[in-house]
Amino acid sequence: LDAGYEALKAGKSSLDAVAAAVVVLEDSPFFNAGRGSSFNSDGEIEMDASIMDGATLRAGAVAAVRRIRNPILAARAVMEASRHVLLAGQGAERFARKHGLRMESPAYYRTARRLAALARARATSPASSWAPAWAWASCATASSSRAPTVSPPSSGTSRLHPCKRAGSAAAGRAVIWKRCPPAQP
Repeated sequence: LDAGYEALKAGKSSLDAVAAAVVVLEDSPFFNAGRGSSFNSDGEIEMDASIMDGATLRAGAVAAVRRIRNPILAARAVMEASRHVLLAGQGAERFARKHGLRMESPAYYRTARRLAALARARATSPASSWAPAWAWASCATASSSRAPTVSPPSSGTSRLHPCKRAGSAAAGRAVIWKRCPPAQP
C-alpha cells in the first residue's frame, strides 16, 4: 500500500497508485499474486489480473498467463493500448512482450511456500480431484446428445453435459459443461 500512497503523494493518478501497489504484491512471494501465486490442479502457475478506470469505465485484463512478471501492468496495457478488454494465455504474453513488459521463466514463480502448499493439498485430496472435470468424461463430445456418466472424486455418480445454449465447439463457440447432481438409483 505504501507504493500506492507514494504515487498519490507525488501527484500521480489513482490508476498509477493501484498499479504501483499491485506490482509490489505481485513481486512478493508472500502474497497470492505474481511470484506468490498458487499452483493450479496441473501443478502450473497461471495468473490473471484486471484493472478499471472508474472515471471512464475503461477496463483491461489478462488471464491464464504464465510468464508475465507483473500481470497488472499487462492488464493496464490491454486497457490503454488495445481495443480489447481481455487477452488470455499465449496471446496475452505476446501482447505483453510487444509492449516491453518484463517476462520471467516459470521457475521464478515456483516458491517453496507454494510448492509445500501444493504437496499438502495433493496429500490430503483424492488423486481424482486433481483432474479437470472434462478428464472424467473422456467419451464426451460437444455434439453428443446423451450426457455421459462420469465418476467425480465425491461418492456417487454425477453427470456432465454440454449446456445447449452455448453452441458447439465444432462451430467455434464455447461449450459450457454443467455438473448435474448425482443420479438417483
